Amino acid sequence: MSSSVWAQDKPFAGVELKMLGIGDTSVTRVAPLVGEFEELTGIKVQIDQLPYPGLIDKIIVESSSDSPTYQLLWIDSPWVGLLGESGALEDLTSRAKRDATEIGLDDIVPIQLQENTWQGKLLAFPASGMTWLQQYRADLLENPDEQANFKKKYGYDLAPAKTWAQYRDIAEFFTRKKGDLAGGKPLENDLYGVSQSYSRVQGAITHDYFPFMRSFGGDYWDPKTGLCAMTGEPHIKAAEYMKSLIPFNPPDYLGLMWDIQSGFMERGEAAEAAYWSVRSVRLTNPEEAVLAKIGKAGFAANPESDAGPQPTYTGTLGFAVNAKSPDKEKDAAWEFIKWATSEKLMRRFADEGKG
Repeated sequence: MSSSVWAQDKPFAGVELKMLGIGDTSVTRVAPLVGEFEELTGIKVQIDQLPYPGLIDKIIVESSSDSPTYQLLWIDSPWVGLLGESGALEDLTSRAKRDATEIGLDDIVPIQLQENTWQGKLLAFPASGMTWLQQYRADLLENPDEQANFKKKYGYDLAPAKTWAQYRDIAEFFTRKKGDLAGGKPLENDLYGVSQSYSRVQGAITHDYFPFMRSFGGDYWDPKTGLCAMTGEPHIKAAEYMKSLIPFNPPDYLGLMWDIQSGFMERGEAAEAAYWSVRSVRLTNPEEAVLAKIGKAGFAANPESDAGPQPTYTGTLGFAVNAKSPDKEKDAAWEFIKWATSEKLMRRFADEGKG
């Protein structure tokens, strides 16, 4: 539905919706703009942002109520099966097919839709698609003095790592103390060579483990049997590799998870990180990242191990509709999802450096 049509016809004017969300880019970039959506549609949306730990429990409670407080739900793709089995989420399949042209359904990477589908039902709509990549401080890696010193020490040119061995070398090289020089300037804070998650809260460590694990040829489950496959040499190598990065991580590495981990890159206090792409664009936005003011971010594909190129995992953060909501609120919620995930808004976010 175009903006002009919305302006002329407001069938949901007066409907009030609440969204149970999180302080993730997929939500924080939309939240300040809900007034624009209300002006277009007459639908008022309030977005509440809760911490990730415990959010799924709150969603389960909400979806069990016959009078839910929240009609819109932020969903991490690993939750779709659990919530799908419980009947918590509205099936969006027919709406998505009906509005396929409007929402650019054919433009969405199929795996992103698959991750939000359970038993043939589309239960959440992709708001942010993710893959793993390498972030690094380009201002440091491109500095001539740093390049000369690195080559003298390691015997090869300083550049974004192509192997995990190189990634560790770079982490070691740039681990420095406050007052040391980095890029020719005295450091105002300690510089950590790398920033990775090791926290067990909500399984944060597993998110950082699996790009290493996949690179070494491992997998979570056997594709033939569906049973756990987290055994054998690839997993031992991946675990040993993660352990080898600890000396170059912030000292509170056991507490690092997602926003805390990425905060070190955003503040320019880490030289590199292997992380989800969803927060990467923040590193280029001076309103969200100190790094954009004091240096420059760079991005590259994840390094490889001696196992060679391996398929990676993706992730999707989506918006869903509470199945217990009244029909009119469900339809109004779908209008919000279409607007919040529209190509127009995505291009706007990209231009503004908001992901």
